[in-house]
Amino acid sequence: MSDKKCVGNCIGKNEKTIHPFNLRIIENLKNNNICPTKNYYDKKNKKSTDITEKCNNISHSDIISFMDKPYVYVDNIFLLEDIFKINDVDDIRTWVNNNISKPTRYLGRVVNIWIKTNLKELKKYQQLLTQIIGDIVIKKELIEKKNYEKFISKILPKFIKTWIEKINVDNFYFDIFHDLEKFINK
Repeated sequence: MSDKKCVGNCIGKNEKTIHPFNLRIIENLKNNNICPTKNYYDKKNKKSTDITEKCNNISHSDIISFMDKPYVYVDNIFLLEDIFKINDVDDIRTWVNNNISKPTRYLGRVVNIWIKTNLKELKKYQQLLTQIIGDIVIKKELIEKKNYEKFISKILPKFIKTWIEKINVDNFYFDIFHDLEKFINK
């Protein structure tokens, strides 16, 4: 991480600041400077950890630019495990079932994060993704009931196979439900 620049001023030992994203007070109790806008989710210790930085003073114009267009990074694994309590396949299924009454776009955002995090495995086990998406489509009644059988057995597996082969996790645009809608409406 040493090649990346901290966005904003680093916090010295025993200093406090307000985190620019969650607006909580951060206190640096470490011996090193830390960057308030860069942290990552440490899977081993199951907690969010600050990145130690070699800090340079940031110019006023950079700070103004940051305030105008803030850089916000939230780790996908942190979101899944800490916020949504999704650690494995059973958890995503349970989460979908417990939140099925929420808007489809909301469900889609969380499922997209889960897909991005697990794409390598999903390329091998496409049926798993087909089942999860199928459950949402049927429970949200996104297609007519008379078409359920054909959709689940033929259309959705074909879509998932094609989609998984061509999708890139680094794409800014990553939305399985939007792509599915376009696929169905061809």
